[in-house]
Parts: sequence; structure tokens; C-alpha cells
Amino acid sequence: MFKSFFPKPGPFFMSAFVWALIAVIFWQAGGGDWVARLVGASDEVPISAA
Repeated sequence: MFKSFFPKPGPFFMSAFVWALIAVIFWQAGGGDWVARLVGASDEVPISAA
């Protein structure tokens, strides 16, 4: 059954690991700031909504 879902599990899991590693490196290198600028988020957080 496992083989029917993943005919070649080695390349599949290696690819998933590489993509996850790229995402972590991107985020740690400042990707969070880039995404915040892209969506227009500001650093200011309101203290009270009243």
C-alpha cells in the first residue's frame, strides 16, 4: 500500500526535506520582514481596541 502512494519515496522525501530547508533559511534570513512589507503589515500593535 505504501508503494502505491509513493512509488519512489526516497526522492519524494528528499525533495520535501530540501524545500523545508529552503523555507527555514528564507525565513531566518529576513523573509518574515519581506512578507510583512508585501502584505502591508505594520510593526505597531494596538494596546486597546476601546
